[in-house]
Amino acid sequence: QDYRNEQERADFIALLQFCVAVQPCILDDVYLTLYADRFTMMDFWGNDLQQIYLEALPKEEYMDVQMHDLILSILMTLLPKSIHLFIAPMELSVEEQKQQEKLIDLLQQIFTDRILIEHEKKF
Repeated sequence: QDYRNEQERADFIALLQFCVAVQPCILDDVYLTLYADRFTMMDFWGNDLQQIYLEALPKEEYMDVQMHDLILSILMTLLPKSIHLFIAPMELSVEEQKQQEKLIDLLQQIFTDRILIEHEKKF
């Protein structure tokens, strides 16, 4: 069962990597800031990409969506050339730390060299 789950995950990541490789970029830069229980995602001009994305969907489509799934969905829609990732300094539980590390690892696997870890917040 574990092998099957890992294989399904690897296949899913490979599919997303393929999409990133062949689809045109919609934006040049996205600025993603991760907090313990929320995130912000802005473009170069400071537009709130999360708000714009959610306003385009019926509310019932995103009410129960996990934060990490929403981040991935927005990024896969926009396919930015560069994702500037800033991790806000904060106290995280062990579980929150694991979840955040899994998200960052997933984003790095999918977007490879497009992910830029920033040490200072841009927005």
